[in-house]
Amino acid sequence: EKEEEGAPKKPEIDQDGHRIYSRWRIFSLGAMIGVCFGMLQVGVPAVTGMLLDKPVYLIPQPYLDTTTMTEGLLPAVPTGLVIDPGIVLTGMVLPFWAIMGSFAAIAATSVVNPLLRAGGVLAQWQPGMNTVNTTFVNSVDFWMSFGFGAAAAIAAVSVFSTVRDVVRKSRARRARLALHAGSSAQDARAAQLGSLWRTPNLGRGDYPVWLAVAIYAVASVAMVLLCNALVKGILPFLIVFCFLYNPFISYINARLMGLTGQAVAIPFVREGAFILSGSQSLDIWLAPIPVENYGAFSQTFRVNELTGVRFTSLMKAEALALPCLCLFSFLFWAFIWKASPIPSEMFPAAQLNWDLMVKSNTLLWSSTFHPDVAGGAAEVVRGFADTEFAKAVHPVAMLAGGGVTVGLFALFGLLGLPTLFVYGVVRGLGALPHTMVLEIVGALVGRYYFQRKFGSSNFLRMGPTIMAGYFTGAGLISMAAIAMNLIRSAVSSAPF
Repeated sequence: EKEEEGAPKKPEIDQDGHRIYSRWRIFSLGAMIGVCFGMLQVGVPAVTGMLLDKPVYLIPQPYLDTTTMTEGLLPAVPTGLVIDPGIVLTGMVLPFWAIMGSFAAIAATSVVNPLLRAGGVLAQWQPGMNTVNTTFVNSVDFWMSFGFGAAAAIAAVSVFSTVRDVVRKSRARRARLALHAGSSAQDARAAQLGSLWRTPNLGRGDYPVWLAVAIYAVASVAMVLLCNALVKGILPFLIVFCFLYNPFISYINARLMGLTGQAVAIPFVREGAFILSGSQSLDIWLAPIPVENYGAFSQTFRVNELTGVRFTSLMKAEALALPCLCLFSFLFWAFIWKASPIPSEMFPAAQLNWDLMVKSNTLLWSSTFHPDVAGGAAEVVRGFADTEFAKAVHPVAMLAGGGVTVGLFALFGLLGLPTLFVYGVVRGLGALPHTMVLEIVGALVGRYYFQRKFGSSNFLRMGPTIMAGYFTGAGLISMAAIAMNLIRSAVSSAPF
């Protein structure tokens, strides 16, 4: 029967009988949550900072540090909580088993750290240390080396699984091509693509491959000359990365993204290359060394193709955006830098995070800082062994990290369990638990309440939408607060 005019529209129902809500309605809900929380988190400190000597924070920023409160029960364990609903929403969207792996890592760290402290491994930790100092000394004593080993093991496992998937996909592709050989669709696609060096005629604005190679070569030569002028004595190192490593790893990842949807990365390539380059100063860490992986752009170009964006249009947009970005970035940086001392109570996140970042970078950069070494390979090796970074590298901890990671992958593969759990474990071991606590809450609430209430597939579509709305609402309040402070800075410095 025909619906009566003016009658309310019936709600859409999915195949499981759950109502499908409008995306705009869900986005608006998330935006309003973000606006309300943003007023408390960002708006109140911004307004009070303009009127008072010190801003008033209703919510601890950037996190609530409880390390000194729990050190009697959990010695050498950094504890705290980031109060932000966005983290709960993120936990609802991220893969469930990866979050559970992080939970297992937090629980394991809470048990392992006191044991390591009792065994004398975490020897530098002292009662009274806050989150930043506890995290740093634990990293120096154990967790940094453990992370090196775990990262190397993940890289090895990823390479193995990726090669295996590529072989399987290649065999299936050859079989499919052989089955459909001679079909009109296959012949048309082959005619469009042609040879490797022929410009594809797919209506995407493709330009010749030789031109792309020439542009990259010119840009790379310019970058090599710039870096060589800034840091002397590393020209062979620059040539290897610009003309060998970068194209190789980018091509491999571009092919992998197309064949398997996966990417492979070699951990700590940049840091290891800097240490092996023979540089004996800090300059190399501050120079714009061209160590890049451009393989992910293949996925971006595929998205542009599906949405009808031509390469020429993309280049025009970049040519317009880049000068504006450079100009306005310097403008806003100047305003923000002069608005208040950095770090200070006006910027609580920088005040805490910069402390940890500076300590970590100083430790890493010390690996090339041995100016008293006269020269020669033996002297350089001896100079590196005397650096603080070398003293913080513990081979036993590295082997433990690699062994635990490979063992977990093997065990989960044997039992048929999700390997995302292992990635979550590696991500969480030795890391700050402050954000992961609410991520775990979001994952549990999303899986065992909202997915049952709205349906699994329906909620998995709703989650990213409400999260996008939340960060949009919170971002609007943040931008408004920044704008008010910029206006105040401009007015207060005016002569009238």
